[in-house]
Amino acid sequence: MNFGDANIFRCVIFVFCFGYVQNRRKIKVNSDVEFSDRNSDIYLNSLQLINKYGYRPQSYTVITNDGYLVNCYRIPNKGPPVLLVHGIGDSSDSWLVLGPEKSLAFQLASLGYDVWMYNARGNKYSKGHIRNLPEKEYWNFSYEEMGTQDLPAVIDYILQTTSRRNLSYIGFSQGTAIFFVMCSMKPEYNKKIKQAILLAPIAWITNTQYPFINILAQNLDVLKTFFDSVGVYDLFGDNVLTNLYHAKVCRLGVPENILYSIVLKFV
Repeated sequence: MNFGDANIFRCVIFVFCFGYVQNRRKIKVNSDVEFSDRNSDIYLNSLQLINKYGYRPQSYTVITNDGYLVNCYRIPNKGPPVLLVHGIGDSSDSWLVLGPEKSLAFQLASLGYDVWMYNARGNKYSKGHIRNLPEKEYWNFSYEEMGTQDLPAVIDYILQTTSRRNLSYIGFSQGTAIFFVMCSMKPEYNKKIKQAILLAPIAWITNTQYPFINILAQNLDVLKTFFDSVGVYDLFGDNVLTNLYHAKVCRLGVPENILYSIVLKFV
């Protein structure tokens, strides 16, 4: 099998063009999902999704230099390693939820690539620390720590495990921002990246058009003081109700989609 660089690019382009065409043609997607079926994909975690579609996943816990426990999932193969890094507020699920025919992780695995999926500190798969930190101290991090602590630790772990000198990197949104952070603040890691494919890359938000961002920025100190006072640090925790809400409204061709459209106008 030829593992040329072009294979990854073709795979990425195919997956995202397919999604674009779906949106343009307003194809009805998953409107017949059976929400009462507890085996439905909408209720499965990353490991369960990988298992369901015939692969044997592996799970690894990487310890960062500042003590955070970061979980990575792997679809093992004999080909070169590829690291997939999700966007803000997301997880490894984002590379799997569309199933084997449309999801990038499955597409790459079918081509023989050794697929690794990172989960950022603080998301539903990576909530842990070597010390029993108070909630406020645990959540005192940003995308900078993800770029200077998480990514270097994960990349080193992958290269050591696979006995490779470098890997391919695919990031989306926040996954591109933390890549920029790593490459600028830890330039020695540039040589460990064979190629980087950055989807919806973001470095600055100065020209962001969404009004809700400005409202948050102008009132950040007030919001921080309020949430500190009530002891709330994990604002979008994973639970059955939020998963069900997302599954119901984030679909084309259903009435509930209007709620998703309204949120997009302000976020």
